[in-house]
Amino acid sequence: IDFSSEDSAVRDAAASKAQWAVVYILIFGVIDSLLDFWNFFLFVVVQQKVVRSLKLRLFGSLLKQELGFFDSEASGDLMSRLTGDTVEMSENLSFVFRFSIEAVVR
Repeated sequence: IDFSSEDSAVRDAAASKAQWAVVYILIFGVIDSLLDFWNFFLFVVVQQKVVRSLKLRLFGSLLKQELGFFDSEASGDLMSRLTGDTVEMSENLSFVFRFSIEAVVR
């Protein structure tokens, strides 16, 4: 792009090219932002479904334990482990899946 030319037609063509370059950058930036939003949104939905499923399976497993198990383990500790560990695991999994897919796509 030659803005230093004394020919007005060359300067106008250069200005037009620069304007279109800015427009393209803005358009692709908006598209990239929208795709990033949907990527994040979908992974949050998947993460919540994984957490729910895991919590239900673990709680079902706890209900099948013998009564002696609950004498040796504090119920607060069990519930804390159930909630904390499942959330942490799902965050780690969603992080890995999200950035793996982004790396493949980009």
